[in-house]
Amino acid sequence: MKIVKLHEYPNLVSKCCSILNTEWPRSEAARMQSLEKSNDNFPISLLLLQDRDGNSIDSCDVVGHVKLNRELGDIIFIESLVIRPEFRNRGLGRYFMDQVEKFLETLGFREIRLTTTDKVEFYQKLGYKIVPGQVVPASSRSFKISLNHEQENRDQTTFSSPAPPPLPPSVSFGSSGFIKTLMAKHI
Repeated sequence: MKIVKLHEYPNLVSKCCSILNTEWPRSEAARMQSLEKSNDNFPISLLLLQDRDGNSIDSCDVVGHVKLNRELGDIIFIESLVIRPEFRNRGLGRYFMDQVEKFLETLGFREIRLTTTDKVEFYQKLGYKIVPGQVVPASSRSFKISLNHEQENRDQTTFSSPAPPPLPPSVSFGSSGFIKTLMAKHI
């Protein structure tokens, strides 16, 4: 197994697009455009590759993908993490996350945040904690995260009609309508 930066291997973008669209369907053009933004200054997409013959990246299977976005200071937000279905339940998600954390630590990041709809237990086993706060969609591709009352008071949204009742402190509805749980880990 090896981890590579997607932008260093643009020939793998279509394979990556296929994996992501299997899990979270989206137009291929929009997905490709998003993936092609990967760069060393973030957002960055990392791929988990399985070597088939040892000769070249082109002969590798793309097993997993993670997209990382820089938040404030030394905080990274994991936008998406996926392992191909046929490679799941082999410890590869755990391995990939461990490698991602090591990579981010070498870059000086100290905290990772993510949201999940159904993998809370998986991330808890990796040391992630549910954090009180609110995930507010700021746009279709980014999130504004409020983790304390001071910040929440500064970031109040003004509504033209009465605001809906608040969600529990660590959850939000994602674009798919599922409840998302905000989690974080210090590395």
